[in-house]
Amino acid sequence: MIVVAAGFLVAACAGVGETIPPTNPGQPQCRQGTDGVQACGYACMMGTDGHMACANSPDGVCAMGNDGHVTCSQVAGGGAAAPPPPTCKTSANGSQACGYNCQFGANGNVYCASRPDGRCQMNADGSFSCP
Repeated sequence: MIVVAAGFLVAACAGVGETIPPTNPGQPQCRQGTDGVQACGYACMMGTDGHMACANSPDGVCAMGNDGHVTCSQVAGGGAAAPPPPTCKTSANGSQACGYNCQFGANGNVYCASRPDGRCQMNADGSFSCP
C-alpha cells in the first residue's frame, strides 16, 4: 500500500519545475497543470503550485519563483535578425518576470520588455513601464 502511494506521489509531481519537451519539436504544445488549467505554447513548465505555464515563442524561457509559480516569456514578434533569447529574473519577493532588457524597480519588482528592441522607462514611483 505504501509503495502504491509513493508511486502516485512521484507521478503527480513529474514535470514540476522542469521544462516539458514537446512531442513534435518546434511545434507548440498544450499541457494541463494539476490545478486543472491548461496552457499552450513552448517550453512549458509546471510550478509546485500546480499551475502550468508556457512561453509564446519557440525560443522562449520559463522560470519558477521562490513561491513555486512559473512565469514564461511572452514576447512580441521581432525583426528579421534573430533576437537574443529572452531572460527571466527574480524580484525581491521571489516572483519571476521574463522578457528583454529587464530592470529592477525601487519596489523590488522586475520589469521586462516584451520585445528585443523594447526599453523600459522608469516611472516617478521607481517602477518601470515596458513595451
